[in-house]
Amino acid sequence: MVHEDFYPISESEALITVGSTYTRLNEIRKVKYKVEGHKVILLESTLYLQGIHMRLGNIFEGKLFYSDNNRLYYFDKGIGSLELQGEQPYATNLGLFYTHNRSVYLNDNVIISLWEDFDEIGNVCVDSDWIYFETRRKKNPAPQGWEIWKFNINTKEKQQVVKHGANPDIYSGKLYYSIWGERGFETVMKELI
Repeated sequence: MVHEDFYPISESEALITVGSTYTRLNEIRKVKYKVEGHKVILLESTLYLQGIHMRLGNIFEGKLFYSDNNRLYYFDKGIGSLELQGEQPYATNLGLFYTHNRSVYLNDNVIISLWEDFDEIGNVCVDSDWIYFETRRKKNPAPQGWEIWKFNINTKEKQQVVKHGANPDIYSGKLYYSIWGERGFETVMKELI
C-alpha cells in the first residue's frame, strides 16, 4: 500500500489517500502521525471513505471536500456531489478551488494556467492570499520532477517554494508536502517564514 495526499487536521491527526499504487488511491484514511525533525511518521490509521481514485481537498465548514474518479464531492453525514469534473477541491470563503484540464479554477473560472515549460498542475491549498500548488516541467518526469509554487490571489505573483516536492498542504504555519524517496512518496514538514 502507498499513500499520497496528506491533509493535517491537528498536530497529531491527518487524512491521507491510500491505495495499491499511486494511480489506484481508493481510500481516504484518518491517521495519527508524529514529526521527527522534518520527517512525518505515520502511525495507526482507520478507514474514512472508499472510492475508485480518490484525492483529498480540505475540510471547510464541517464538510470534507475531495475528488473521486475526476468528480468533485463533499462528505457531511452522507456524500454530496458538486456536479463538477476535477480533482482535489479546496473550499474557502472565496469559493471552491480545484484543478481540471491542467489549470487551477476558482469556482468556474481559470485563475492559474500553465506557463513557460510547465506541463502539469495540481493539488491546491490556500493560505491567506496565497494559493499553493504542485507543478511539473515538461523535461522533468513524475514523480521526481514535481515542484511546489505559490500564487498570490491579489497581485498574481508566482514564486517557487520547494524545488523537489508535491502534494502541498498547510497547517498552523507549517508546509506539509511529499518528496520522492526510495520507497515512494514520503511526507515532510517545513516551517513557513
